[in-house]
This record gives sequence, structure tokens and C-alpha cells, in this order.
Amino acid sequence: MNCTAGEPPRAEPPQLVEGDTFSVLDFAFEIRRPSEDWEFWDENKVRQVNGSACMGMADLKKECMLLVVPERSGSTDLAGYAKLLLSAMQVKPGSQPEQKRVELAGKAALQIKVAAVSQEISSRYLIYLVEHEGFIYQVNAWTNDALFAENEERLVRAAERLTTSLRRDDPDNVVGATFSLRAGVYRDFESGFSFRKPAGLWTAKAGDQARQQHAAARLLLSERASGTAILVIPETIPNLKHDDYHRLLLRRMQAAPNTPVRRVPLGDLEVQVSRFDRRVKELEFTYVLITSVRDQRHVQLLVYGLRPNMSRIDERLNDIISGLKVPRQPETARLDAANALTDVRLGFSLSVGDTGGKAIWAPLPRTDAIGSQATLTARNLEYFAQGICIAEGLFEELAIKGALTRLADLGFDLTTRQNLDDSLCGLPAKQIFLAKGAGPRDLVSLWVARRANTVYVFMASESQVPNGQGDPMAMRTHKIARSGTRVLVAIRSRSH
Repeated sequence: MNCTAGEPPRAEPPQLVEGDTFSVLDFAFEIRRPSEDWEFWDENKVRQVNGSACMGMADLKKECMLLVVPERSGSTDLAGYAKLLLSAMQVKPGSQPEQKRVELAGKAALQIKVAAVSQEISSRYLIYLVEHEGFIYQVNAWTNDALFAENEERLVRAAERLTTSLRRDDPDNVVGATFSLRAGVYRDFESGFSFRKPAGLWTAKAGDQARQQHAAARLLLSERASGTAILVIPETIPNLKHDDYHRLLLRRMQAAPNTPVRRVPLGDLEVQVSRFDRRVKELEFTYVLITSVRDQRHVQLLVYGLRPNMSRIDERLNDIISGLKVPRQPETARLDAANALTDVRLGFSLSVGDTGGKAIWAPLPRTDAIGSQATLTARNLEYFAQGICIAEGLFEELAIKGALTRLADLGFDLTTRQNLDDSLCGLPAKQIFLAKGAGPRDLVSLWVARRANTVYVFMASESQVPNGQGDPMAMRTHKIARSGTRVLVAIRSRSH
């Protein structure tokens, strides 16, 4: 029996630095440094300067600094927020703050110029306020008051590097041996349930990452801005009724014996909901336990946070509960239709189209847990699609190396290799073109693309092509149409 008890696990705020870009996924923004003169601050430095900020950077040579502070907007608009902000600053005597409407990250923003004194140092601030996803972002750039005229343009360029469009595509994209997390939906093919992320700025840890936080968890969601987290734990328990399961969990979590249980319909199921408080290591936590049972499949959602952070959780419970699905027939990782093969877990499909051919799943020796592949043969054309879940640190080059090794074993001449930049189903891809034979040739073109920890490979080959015909650019048409036939490969990103 997997029951949560003791101190709730803590999810570290996901931050990502890739080259010149600093991303804070919890608050749905990223910022690029204007030049190599700017250096990103580590978390400790940011907290030293401003305990509410989530990122900072500086150009020390020019004495320029920048912080980003996101806060929930509530009912406050930009003008009201600006008034509160200025009232908290020690504005330099004789200085009059300047405000004007501008645009930042494609949104209407408010720009403030103000001279203020902090720790007996006179600085001039260039502050941008922009609202996004229920937050007001304070992009605060400043320099020494005497250097502002020289550095104003530098500060403007730095602030304008902010973009708040990360949430157009969900940043969490993980595939494991028995689950997938894609487009905001976690699917557990082993336990037969799915869970959609609630509205808000949630980030996820799934599989082994979730188990590092709690041994029995399959999924851990955290929303840093609200200080709230959700644990998802499935179990298979024979002969344990829903009422008994829910009460047993409450006892294991040391809830009061008279803790109320509310029953909420969820499709043809019922979920049970209980809210209770507990003191853990001198801190007061609020928990909401949500359970669902279908046959022997038991699923618990535990929503928790410090008591002040959970004051408005009831307003969000309907959204959280509606995200849970425990269907009568568990979703399968692969779908076989008359004209298409779809790997729901890895997120790709291969469609026969009007080729008159046949597509089959091909075994992937020793790696079925992390990958799958499908092949389609029609006339003198052959198509191949593959998805592989890869470990951190292994990239497209690994898939390319493996594919080239197999093609060399089949007699393709690697000296004919041509490399091109291309795309595969909207993802940036590398295309590799090879030939075999001196007369009528066999041609093959390989596309390799990556989304998060999943590599996708699509290959099109044609046999006995007359000499002088067939080239990398023509082979690109294999992705769409060739010789009057149509073959489709799709990388699924939205609903699956």
C-alpha cells in the first residue's frame, strides 16, 4: 500500500540555461543575454539582490544589472502595480518618475524610468511591467545614476530580450518504458489512467524523476508561483472498495478521524475528496486527497502546499479532478488501424495512404521498452519510421550513427553521403542521402529529428533508379508524395 506521509516532497524550480538563453519554466518566460559581456547570476546571487526575483544577469564592465520578478496580478492592473512599486522605492529627491506605454514580448507594457537610492547608492532604473498568464512581470534593469545616459540603450536592449511565449508548446515532454508525458497529458499505459495538467504554470517530473521525490509516485507537478504541488500515485489492489481505500489513506496520512469525505462525479466514476491540515516540522500544510477506483485500479492525487498557499485551492479543484481519466478499457501504447500505425507512447504514426502497400510493426531487439519502429512497403518504395526514447546526454548523432552502420551493412556507399538541413513534421531535422550501385541505383534518404528525450527517424528508399535520376532534393518528396502515391509520417504533439 503506497500512502504519502511525513514531509511533502519538494520540487526544485526548473531553470534551464542553453547557450545565451535562460529559461524559467515555472513562470513561462525566457530571456536571452544581449552579448557575452552579460553573465547570468546563479540562484544564490539572485536571492541576495532580491528575494522575490527568479533570474538575474549583469554586465559588470558597464555596471549594468537586470532582474526579473514575476508576481500574481490578481485584480491589479499595470498602472496600479506601478503605483505600488514606486511607493516602495526611495525615489531620489527632486527626481520625477517617467512612465509611458510600450510593447514588450509582443504585449502591451508599461515602461518606468526612475532615479532611486538603495543602500546609500544612487541608481537609475529602467523598469518594464508586462502581464502574461495571470502574472505581472517586473523586468528591472538599472545602472549607476551617473552612467545612465551612457547605458540607457544597453539596458533597453537587455530588457527587450524577454519573451513570454514558452507556453505555446508545453515544455514537459518525457517518454518512458510504460508512460508518456506530452502536450500537458501524462498517460500511464501500465496502470491504465491519464492525467491532464490543470490550468496554470505547472511543471512536471515523471517516471524516475518523480520517484526521486516520492518512491511510489508516477508524476509530480509543481507550480512555484502558487507554492502548490500534486502527487499522482496509482496502485493495483484486489478486493479493496473505494470507501475503504480512501479512509485507509487518510489514516496513513494521520488525518483526523472525522475528516469529511466529499463525493464528486467524474464521468461514470466517482472520486472522493478530503481536505485536512497537518503540522510537519513546525510548518502548517494543507492537503487535499483525491481518490478514484475502477475495478482493481486505484489512483490517488495528493494536492498540497503550505496552508497560506492553499487558501484558494477549492477554486481549482474542479479543474484538477477533471484532468483524471480512468477508462473502462485502458489506453494502449500502440494503435493498429487498417491504414495507419500509431505509437501513442512515442508520439508518431505511419500511414499507408493510397500506396496499396502494407505497414507492419517491426521488432526492435532488446529496446522495445524505449523504442518502436514501423515499416511500409509499396511497389519499389520502402518507408521506415522509428521513435526512440533516449537518455539525457545522447542525441541525434547516436541515431544517425546506428542508421548509417545498418545501411553500410546493406551495401550502401557511405562516400556518397550528402548532408542537408531539413525538417520533419515541423521539427528541425538532418537529412542524409546515400546511394548504392553503379548502374540503376538504390537510393535512400534519412531524416532525424528530436523533441526533448525522443528521437524520430524517417527513412524513404527506392530501388533500381536509372542512373542520373534521384537526388537528395527529389528524395525529400518521399515525405509527401512519390510516383503518384502518398505516404504520411506524423509526429504527434497536440492531442497525443
